[in-house]
Amino acid sequence: CLLLFVIIVWVLTSFAHLLQVRHEVTPTARFPLYPFGYIAALGCLPVCLVYLSLIIQDILKLKKK
Repeated sequence: CLLLFVIIVWVLTSFAHLLQVRHEVTPTARFPLYPFGYIAALGCLPVCLVYLSLIIQDILKLKKK
């Protein structure tokens, strides 16, 4: 699961950067779209940290045995 969320963060960040470079905006209000991609990627980072901490805890449990 950690790998999945790392890939999701990578793709969202790349997509947001592409939107920023192309100056993509909403059709009517002309809001820039790239902040939403960065915010979505930022929202997935805590999930990555939780999975990473679970992996570290499991490794430490195995090491104690």
